[in-house]
Amino acid sequence: MATVRITRYEVQNNLLPQVCVVTGEPTTDIKRRTFRWTPPWVNILILGGLLPYLIVAMILRKDITVDVPIVPGKKGHWLWRQLFALFGVLGCIGLVVVGLVLSNEPGGRNQGPDIGLYTALAAGVGLFFVLIVALILQNTSVRPKEITDRDITLVGVHENFIVALEEERDRDEEARQERRAAKRERDREPRRDRDADDESPQRARRVRDDD
Repeated sequence: MATVRITRYEVQNNLLPQVCVVTGEPTTDIKRRTFRWTPPWVNILILGGLLPYLIVAMILRKDITVDVPIVPGKKGHWLWRQLFALFGVLGCIGLVVVGLVLSNEPGGRNQGPDIGLYTALAAGVGLFFVLIVALILQNTSVRPKEITDRDITLVGVHENFIVALEEERDRDEEARQERRAAKRERDREPRRDRDADDESPQRARRVRDDD
């Protein structure tokens, strides 16, 4: 998988090639995806408290909505990763709640502390596992490396998509050059007409002088 920079102009004018960003296969299907990004150094601020971190992250966050070319079988490319992290965290929280409930039941009060301890340990191990797997899944997805006011840099993109994008850009550049050449030619035509009009009276005067 590779890295590619896509301009906002290309995004807004639907100039992306019809090649899947995940598999590299030709496709006419798209998935509208909003990518969000904050500078990595913002994560350090969480050490100073959740509120300062959230405020700075909201201020510096940039996003862009892209109609991503993707084959139908990969349209859940981002969704199932998000669901895994969400349900994994909820499952760990649910395990703690179950432990608290069991430890407070009349029949289990004698062993209540043990049950609470065991469930807390299980939840901690489970949460650690979920976070590690979620991080691995995140790093294998198509994701933004940077978003600016002018472009987005995506990582995890298939090489075939990048090749097709470069070919599209080359064709667009050739078309722009042809339009510029045609415009220059059109601009020269009125000038030649004016020069011809200016020469006509001069020719007429020269003819009369020769007579």
